[in-house]
Amino acid sequence: MTRSVAEELLVLTADERGRLQRTEVTEALVGGAVLAELIVTGVVSIEPTGPDASVVRATSASDAARLGTAVDALSGSAVLTPELVEIVGWAAYDVEVERLLASGMLVHEPTRFLGLVPRVYLRLVQVSAAEDAWADLRRAMGDPDGIDRRIATMIALLDGVGALDDMIGTRASAIRPRSCGTPASEKVAGLLREISSVAGAASAAATAAAAATPSLR
Repeated sequence: MTRSVAEELLVLTADERGRLQRTEVTEALVGGAVLAELIVTGVVSIEPTGPDASVVRATSASDAARLGTAVDALSGSAVLTPELVEIVGWAAYDVEVERLLASGMLVHEPTRFLGLVPRVYLRLVQVSAAEDAWADLRRAMGDPDGIDRRIATMIALLDGVGALDDMIGTRASAIRPRSCGTPASEKVAGLLREISSVAGAASAAATAAAAATPSLR
């Protein structure tokens, strides 16, 4: 079973122990990936309504059952904003995780905090899978002419939330403009850039809000 872009991004963001952490950043990545997939496959349309505004409308049902929850979250039509990315990401996150569990890529890892409080983590079966996924992405970025829409979507979204340079290095900045323009048409490339921009804004806003919340400790 081929992993969706959202699933692949979840694998890429696993920590050094192979654990998945549900954060505002990962939800923004999932929301952006699912929106990009819905738009590219024609399930929803995106229509500019001004210099800095676009409306997303569901135009048909998705052939992929896993996307139904995300389509429902759009409620017919909505302005493309960081909040919309958050809503779609929140709705789609569990669906993408369940697919990784069903494929055997993820397992539940029961543990106890301080030896007392039970916790269950989601962990990659092979801890090296995240690094392998990053190695595949680095190889793809080494040949920008060969980057397909799937890789371009991942690059755009990881760039949008600020994760690309951290994981790939400074050479990513030289590759990014060319690679994100590689999809079949400049229109698609423009959509990816717009989605990555709002996904990044959603991530930044959520991170700032979390930092401003007083600690209860």
